[in-house]
Amino acid sequence: MREQAGPSAEEEVLPDWLIAAGSGAGAAAASATMFVVLAVLGWLTGAGGSESAGATVAAGLAAWCFSHGAPLALDKGSVGLVPWLLAGWPLLCAWLSAQRVVPSRTTRSPRLRGFGGVRRDVATTVASFVGGYVLTGVVIGFGAHLGGARPSFPATMFGAFVVAALAFGLALRPGFHGHLGDLAPRVEWARREYVPAWVGHAVRPAMGAVLATLVGGALLVVVAIVLSAGQIGEVYARVGGGVVGGTLLTIAQLGYLPTLTVWGASWLAGTGFGLGGDTAVTWLHSGPGVIPMVPVLAAVPPPGPMPSWAPIGVLVPLGVGVFLGWQCVRHSERTWAARMRVTAVAIAFYAFAMLVLSVAASGPVGAGRYAHVGVDAVLTTLVLTGEVGGVALLVAAVTGARLARPHGRVDRSAEQPVGSASGEDDAPRP
Repeated sequence: MREQAGPSAEEEVLPDWLIAAGSGAGAAAASATMFVVLAVLGWLTGAGGSESAGATVAAGLAAWCFSHGAPLALDKGSVGLVPWLLAGWPLLCAWLSAQRVVPSRTTRSPRLRGFGGVRRDVATTVASFVGGYVLTGVVIGFGAHLGGARPSFPATMFGAFVVAALAFGLALRPGFHGHLGDLAPRVEWARREYVPAWVGHAVRPAMGAVLATLVGGALLVVVAIVLSAGQIGEVYARVGGGVVGGTLLTIAQLGYLPTLTVWGASWLAGTGFGLGGDTAVTWLHSGPGVIPMVPVLAAVPPPGPMPSWAPIGVLVPLGVGVFLGWQCVRHSERTWAARMRVTAVAIAFYAFAMLVLSVAASGPVGAGRYAHVGVDAVLTTLVLTGEVGGVALLVAAVTGARLARPHGRVDRSAEQPVGSASGEDDAPRP
């Protein structure tokens, strides 16, 4: 009797969209597992309080949603001050998973008529990957609602979408870097046709200025922590929790490093930050109010007037302005108008980036006086943009004018027609 043939290799292979969806779902589940493991580890060692095992798992799932920017609703108030550095773990898991399903640039595939003519295989893969990640995030959100901290479903879905799309874009970039036309030719055509080159010239200086501002804020935070190491150690001792509890508390505080960096940048600008209603820590005076039992907050200056030298912190944003103006001069054409135009666009990009960062570095951590903790996003953006942008415009104007004058003389002489009154014509002079 003939033995029945098994399925062919083509029949055993799963469709690409299903593999991509599974990769997205697996990335979300893997990153959530780490949060649950840390929560259970704290619970087993007594650092997680007297919660049940189910509530502890739900807390770990809520922490995953929180790392994606979803505020947590509590019995009293809500927590919306997100530890953005913890989002790096889900992003890393999604990026590693996306690398295994991202299509190759050399693959032949039909293109969609809409969406900029993007390749069909790329569009299908990214939609499946992001969809799998987001749907798994919804399941994780349902599990988190079984505990005391209830994450927002719309915010969880939006945060999961951003993380998955960003991770896939990072995985896609190496293969298509400099070859956008191979990915979406109509988008590349529209960029070349409608986006002026000087807009692109402003992006890199603006990003450099934002990074320099954050570096200044981070250095201030590090110096404050080093100078307050003794007070921070005392708070750790009072909180307790042992080695595991202290480690988990340290990880949670490290998650807020980007937030503290923005607070430091706001202090350097002069607007400062607050730890609740009617509190402010600025150049002139420190009024933090009642400081919560969080070790890193022991680095906040004690109540009272600040040292007389504190306003020299403004030299940092002014120095960033010099850097921004100099970079705009380097990346623009050799005309005064072009330099000023690139500088103005770079300042606009800088202002938008700082506004987004300032909003992300503020939020509630409960009810009452803790309904808003962080910086005044609008005021901080306006002051930083004024300090950085004003100096950048001045540098670009002065440097551009000095560099443009000799260039202008060369252009005028080059544009003189042959035989003009330059001493080289053969016509007799009266």
